[in-house]
Amino acid sequence: MRIGSIGLGNMSGAILRGVINNGFMSPENICGYDIDTDKLRAFAEDTGIKALASNADVAAQSDVVLLAVKPNDFPAMLASISDGILRKKPLLLSIATGTSIASLKEWLGDDAGEVPVVRIIRDLEILAKS
Repeated sequence: MRIGSIGLGNMSGAILRGVINNGFMSPENICGYDIDTDKLRAFAEDTGIKALASNADVAAQSDVVLLAVKPNDFPAMLASISDGILRKKPLLLSIATGTSIASLKEWLGDDAGEVPVVRIIRDLEILAKS
């Protein structure tokens, strides 16, 4: 299994470092892309993950895709990867607050009903309230 992250900011970086440091997955099975090429290169060098050239590459090479871009960037990002996501149907994990599963699937297109999507932040918000 391969995990891919689209966006390598503070939150996704902490998640991926936790996955690696706790032995859940080796960095060789993790890939990522960030629009900031310096951040991408530094993160890959620091953790050993595979740096990829595009969002579409992450979607095509991953069984689980961590969606870690700013909420206002989701529509364009999902449109750019929708063909690969709809073909492969990886598990999508969203860390964007205020972005519903219905919206994510709408931005992916008409055939997104079969794509599994989990909102991680929503789950954390629920836990914080209990």
